[in-house]
Amino acid sequence: MTRDAPPSHSALVLSPHPDDAAFSVGGLLHEGVFAPVTIATVFGETNYLGIHGFQADAREATSIRRAEDAAFAAAVGANLVSCGLPDASIRLGSSLDAIFGRAEAVPAELPEMLAEIVRREQPAVILAPSAIGGHVDHRVVRALAPELARVCDAALAYYEDLPYAGWKGDDEIAAHLAILPGDLQPLDIPLDEAMAMKLASVMLYRTQAIPAWVAAILGHASRLGAAGAERLWASESDVSRLRAMVRAA
Repeated sequence: MTRDAPPSHSALVLSPHPDDAAFSVGGLLHEGVFAPVTIATVFGETNYLGIHGFQADAREATSIRRAEDAAFAAAVGANLVSCGLPDASIRLGSSLDAIFGRAEAVPAELPEMLAEIVRREQPAVILAPSAIGGHVDHRVVRALAPELARVCDAALAYYEDLPYAGWKGDDEIAAHLAILPGDLQPLDIPLDEAMAMKLASVMLYRTQAIPAWVAAILGHASRLGAAGAERLWASESDVSRLRAMVRAA
């Protein structure tokens, strides 16, 4: 007589840039709901250091932000994979008009790069950006997420991109998620003790910890719950799968 294997709670977090996973679902990762966790940082080559703005030397900026990302991955016990692709500030130009504009330059190699990660990791859950805020790199990654979930029959959940979601009202956020396929439903994840750990993780990204951004991240968490929370959006069937994982954690 053989026993059924326990259900997998493994997760792949699609992080457009170093800091997106920590800012948006860092508390959830500290809660240990999912294990093992792989963070795929897609656009890791950059010339942008938030506090210091756009830099002339992309190599130095990239090195600094990769080190910040590695520190966060170690803090939550996640495996970090970097696709190493240039972000919008390099591909499209160092201006907010270009980065938040309509052009969506999808690197030709990206779909297969991410599909290979999915085939290797076989995650039970894929956490993807919902692209609140409209950053072109977030939109590129979001567009690829449904097919990636189909590759391994993973539950697909969209996270609320922070700090952008912190500057939006709940109605605006719901309207944004309503344009995505799947009749998405919200799922709040209380953080409790993990709220302090989330803040510590945000501060690991020293070049990105702009005070207004940190305030938006903390304000958003407090808005969702007195002790802090993060919110995912998924189809009704995937919300059920996610709830079962949260209860088992």
